[in-house]
Amino acid sequence: MKAKQKTSLLKQLLVILMVTVMVAGISVVGASAADTKKTYLDTMGYSSFNSDSPKNSCSPFKGEDLHGNECTNAYQFYLDVDWSSYSNKDEVHNRGWASYNVTFKLDSKYDSFNFKLTAGNRIDQGTVNISILDDNNNLLYSNGVSENTNQIPVNFSVKGVNLLTFEIKGPSERYYSNNYIILNNAYFTSNGSTPEPPTDPTPSPIDPTVPTDPTPGPTDPTV
Repeated sequence: MKAKQKTSLLKQLLVILMVTVMVAGISVVGASAADTKKTYLDTMGYSSFNSDSPKNSCSPFKGEDLHGNECTNAYQFYLDVDWSSYSNKDEVHNRGWASYNVTFKLDSKYDSFNFKLTAGNRIDQGTVNISILDDNNNLLYSNGVSENTNQIPVNFSVKGVNLLTFEIKGPSERYYSNNYIILNNAYFTSNGSTPEPPTDPTPSPIDPTVPTDPTPGPTDPTV
């Protein structure tokens, strides 16, 4: 009888131990998830905007992308490729591409950057490119965006990054066109306290609304 009682007691202790371990594991996971904070790109003002064309712009975006997907906490970049609208138009024309860049100050507060890359309302250029670089111009991410680009998940580390720069680039042409890139649900993660967003975001240098009556041009430009 004593042997059976000992066996039963050991089984009870084993069950209690397993339950304790499971509860402790759930608590650790819950605490870890609770410590992870999100800071959305559309709540942050950029620290610098460098463009030789007044038509280029970037701004928070809410609405649908080219494929009808609803975009929230999104950020949109617009690229003007008409070389004649650039202050250095001869240079842009001769080199064959147009670009601008936007920089956000992260102050090394974040761990990762997450978003879904997708085409905006129109991509007339065939393909335009987005590159994301750190303080030392090291390439963290790059991809081409065409009409077929549809909610591509992106995630990469920004640990130790003080300045994050977005470069938007496409082949220059001598006609007006619409080229929109959207980063849907774009946010930075951090552990611990949530970094405070800027209290006075820098506005876009121009109204992001672009005229909808462009001069007709080639229907299939070479990229």
